[in-house]
Amino acid sequence: MVQLATPVRLDRLMVLGHMGTTYSSEGVPIDVFVATRKALAGAWSRTMLQQYALAGTDREHTVMYVARHAASYDGITRVQMLGHTYELTDVQSEPAPGPRAYDLLTLREVVRRG
Repeated sequence: MVQLATPVRLDRLMVLGHMGTTYSSEGVPIDVFVATRKALAGAWSRTMLQQYALAGTDREHTVMYVARHAASYDGITRVQMLGHTYELTDVQSEPAPGPRAYDLLTLREVVRRG
């Protein structure tokens, strides 16, 4: 599925996890990021045809990264990378795991308002 000739493109540290809740000293619930694991990732670009197909959809403003194949992404809903928090919207896993297997992760930046 994903053909990555050189793993040197995996130049960004990606922290995968989910959102959890903690409480302040006043008892107010606060959402916090709970890290599950780390992975090296690299930017992945879409073809022009893919960009045209996504125009006007809810996936238009997403980015894609390639990472080494993981057995499961169950429970992973958020990704932190380069000081930004992203929502994990889609995972295209390699069907045949092996040393050259990679996954494509589609991310949408989480913007907090208010």
